[in-house]
Amino acid sequence: MTTTKPAATPALSVGIVIAILLVAANLRATLTGVGTLLSAIERDTGLSAAAGGVLSTLPLLMFAVTSPFVGRVSHRFGTTRLLVVALAVLAAGTVIRSVPSIVSLFAGTVILSAAIAVGNVLLPTVIRIHVPGPQVHMISALYVTAMGLVAALSSGISVPLAKALPGS
Repeated sequence: MTTTKPAATPALSVGIVIAILLVAANLRATLTGVGTLLSAIERDTGLSAAAGGVLSTLPLLMFAVTSPFVGRVSHRFGTTRLLVVALAVLAAGTVIRSVPSIVSLFAGTVILSAAIAVGNVLLPTVIRIHVPGPQVHMISALYVTAMGLVAALSSGISVPLAKALPGS
């Protein structure tokens, strides 16, 4: 009688956990601070309240427009690869949004919001792919917690940072 050893569960690396947490942190920070700064953004840029409302609604619209297509695109290019591209696009959108112009403010918001939508859809899949089965729930809980903490931190420090840093 031959006995086979059960397949060993691969170990969870610290690097993958750190990468997941960094991705999770970046999926909220660029959006949550805007709400606390919206009146200052309207004042400094001359935006009307209606335009400010559009600015704060753009991320939700981009989530709705972008999310349905993420699955098909990830099947074509690969989930992890697409997530890395989305992070690069998120960085580019953040830089574009930081350029002092109304067009850049709105264009950067659209770009970074689309990238965040891609990340929101893909990160749970990346976790299921790269995290050993027994640890998926723990890592999922960690990533959701990281997103919540960064969102709260971003909202809390946006106004003090805006006052302390040069520029508007």
